[in-house]
Amino acid sequence: MKVHGPPCATLDEETPVPETSATRIELSGAARTFTDAFLLGNGALGATVYGRGEREDFDLNADTLWSGGPTQRTPSGGGG
Repeated sequence: MKVHGPPCATLDEETPVPETSATRIELSGAARTFTDAFLLGNGALGATVYGRGEREDFDLNADTLWSGGPTQRTPSGGGG
């Protein structure tokens, strides 16, 4: 898989996207509800963006909101 452009970049009319990209996704319009939006994240932090041109809603979520606080993410044996 090839990544075109910097990670987490917003695509707009000025961001070139190669026509030959194998990972290209095209939509017919903006996501108007949460169920139409793409889920973005890494398992610990997540987001969705949806709405219309005049208003966009962002849903942000972090696992610490649901699990009680920050946790130690490195293995206890020091590997990582």
